[in-house]
Amino acid sequence: MKQIHFRGVVALLAVLALLSGCGGARDDQVTVADKKEVQGEGTTEAFRVDNKDGTEALVQELQAQRQYTHEVIITPKPGARLNNEQVRQEVFKLYNIPADKVTDNQVCLIPVDVPPGQVYLYDIEWRDVWREGVIEVGEPNDEPEGDYRFKQGPLCQVVGVRPE
Repeated sequence: MKQIHFRGVVALLAVLALLSGCGGARDDQVTVADKKEVQGEGTTEAFRVDNKDGTEALVQELQAQRQYTHEVIITPKPGARLNNEQVRQEVFKLYNIPADKVTDNQVCLIPVDVPPGQVYLYDIEWRDVWREGVIEVGEPNDEPEGDYRFKQGPLCQVVGVRPE
């Protein structure tokens, strides 16, 4: 009667598990990969700074705020079946956004310098930042099951200053 070696059986089971796909990506596992950043169209708003009653120049940093909503736009490839909620969760995880933090505020610091007796308008441009990437289901390969766009938040900059 032949003796069966315990180590040999364990090694054989490990090889069979790897060959059968155990330990690898599950068939329904969703992964997302960032590919690029895209900036949206800019919108401009005027930020009014009033120093008409001042006797000295108003020199300081003021804050403009904008509330925004994180969005995930999912575009599946033809014939692909995606779990949109699972994709959304993976996108939020990739960009370190808590799942319950759908809306947020962006603060723009505006360096102002308004002479006494004047009112100035500071033109602020807000521009949405989008991240784009691919969606894989199961083992990642060169044929993703879809694409996504994620609104990360707005950027801001002062683009003009004028007296009112």
